Amino acid sequence: MDNNKPIDIVITWVDGNDPEHRRRRGNWSECQIRHEDIDGDTRFASVGEIAYCIASINRFAPFIRKIFIITDHQNPGINPENEGRVTSPDSPWPLSSFLAEHFERPIPMEIVDHTTIFKGYETYLPTFNCNSIETMFWQVPGLSERFIYFNDDVILIKETTPETFFEGDKAVAYGYWHLKWTAALLRTLRPKKQGHKEATFRDFMLNASDLVGTERNFFHLVHTPHPLLKSVLTEYFSTHPEAVIRNIKDKFRSPVQFNPQTVFQELAIPAGKAVIRSADGLTFYLKPKADPAYMAGSISRCEAMPDAVFLCMNSLDQATEKDRDLLLGWLAGRLRLNRTYKD
Repeated sequence: MDNNKPIDIVITWVDGNDPEHRRRRGNWSECQIRHEDIDGDTRFASVGEIAYCIASINRFAPFIRKIFIITDHQNPGINPENEGRVTSPDSPWPLSSFLAEHFERPIPMEIVDHTTIFKGYETYLPTFNCNSIETMFWQVPGLSERFIYFNDDVILIKETTPETFFEGDKAVAYGYWHLKWTAALLRTLRPKKQGHKEATFRDFMLNASDLVGTERNFFHLVHTPHPLLKSVLTEYFSTHPEAVIRNIKDKFRSPVQFNPQTVFQELAIPAGKAVIRSADGLTFYLKPKADPAYMAGSISRCEAMPDAVFLCMNSLDQATEKDRDLLLGWLAGRLRLNRTYKD
């Protein structure tokens, strides 16, 4: 098994509090009826998650060659030679400074703007749609064949190796096969909210399976980083421009869209380019709740999982300040940081 070939990471990031981004997003929202699950502020909020995401990669995946951060004319503060408005507060380059404080040689990072990955499809910009952005990863210049997609709220909390993500040239597919008819039935029975049915993560995976033509089952992803092969994505999307347009034409999430990672899995697994691995016991999903004991209890449950390596902290902006401080303080200790990002 040869795991000496380079592995890169792609992270999608947006600062929804940036006044310019809010203005542009609002201009498009006003053109059509929108809903909280599609363009609600929480979908674009940033409370420093990316700092912990990148710090965790430096701490627990030092074999990574490069980190590409996909943004929309923004910059979380990584270095002055990159284009994009610096939207992180307090310091010209706070994220770079934070990383340099804790790591002697931080993994190189590069800002990649939407205009770069949408080359040839520029008429569909701007976009405020994660499915659209993920569809275009294959056009990231200089991206290695083997790469891993991280949402900025996914954190490594334990040491990893290249074998955590790849078995030689095969990507590790964390998830399981799910019956299509049961997912379709649940979609049919789902009640409406705010006058419409929400398009869910499962719906986008089901749509991906329909696109590829899988008949009985679809591959159900879980909340982990997603190892991918650039060649598989490039071959499919470069030869199926109609699928690309279907997924990038809507400015915000749409029920007709598909999950690009599921497209990869449904193509790669039967071709012997990906291997399925269970994420049971390896990943912990956390979403703030009104219960004042939730955050402390969640941290305790995560600590009780000896094999947990992935943490997804969804919608952290909705947590109380006390709960955010509790979680980020725990993360700082877990990542061996001498302070939290906001301090």
